[in-house]
Amino acid sequence: MSSEATLRPVDPNLQRVLSDPGGGPRDQRRPGFFRQTRVLTARAHRNVYRNVSQLLGFALQAILLGVIIGVTYYQLPEVNCLSSSSDQRLT
Repeated sequence: MSSEATLRPVDPNLQRVLSDPGGGPRDQRRPGFFRQTRVLTARAHRNVYRNVSQLLGFALQAILLGVIIGVTYYQLPEVNCLSSSSDQRLT
């Protein structure tokens, strides 16, 4: 048995599509940027909601980052931007 026989596609239409450099009919062309974005975003949302542990991990991560950033900026001392030293530099 030759190696060519094992590499040939089973479906003759597949062979036509693979060898056609023009891209083929309109329905086989690549979708546009916004359609790709919409489909991939919907797929990502579906995958997250199907995997409950990942969903809980994302929620925990958002809460933890919110607490860390909140503690970082909580009750910062007020800084006077118009101090006398900056007034002296302007004159």
